[in-house]
Amino acid sequence: MAYLTLAQAKQTLGNRLYESAYIEFDTEVVNDDILEEDINFVSDIVDTYLKRIYNTAVTGEASLRLLKGLCEFMLIHKAYSRFDSANIPEVVIANYDRAIFRLKDIANGTLPLPDEDQNIQEAKFTYAFKSASSSTANKQVFNRSTMGRY
Repeated sequence: MAYLTLAQAKQTLGNRLYESAYIEFDTEVVNDDILEEDINFVSDIVDTYLKRIYNTAVTGEASLRLLKGLCEFMLIHKAYSRFDSANIPEVVIANYDRAIFRLKDIANGTLPLPDEDQNIQEAKFTYAFKSASSSTANKQVFNRSTMGRY
């Protein structure tokens, strides 16, 4: 499912980035087919994370707005990487990283989508790091508060 339309993607990228990233060098014409491929690419990334926790397609208006915003950050990063991957602005990289972290939060259930009508899957397994030492057996060694020390 595409979370952005072609018109929304063009508006998000702006003329300068859109024309720089999606121009064909041999014809010097902007190719919308490549942009549509990138829209589908970032939408597939979002769907991959969502399928970890949701059984059905996301249909809620608030959820779709949230996912559209995440797709916009990822699409801007994808456009910059097409244009000049060595000089991607730090803010674009940071926004892309934040979008991926939000998707991970959604996938592991710590950030549920705002719509109540979603069918959430039960977690199939969980991860925990346990110490091999007998004195600390069954004690979790790594968690958010202890990771700051390493």
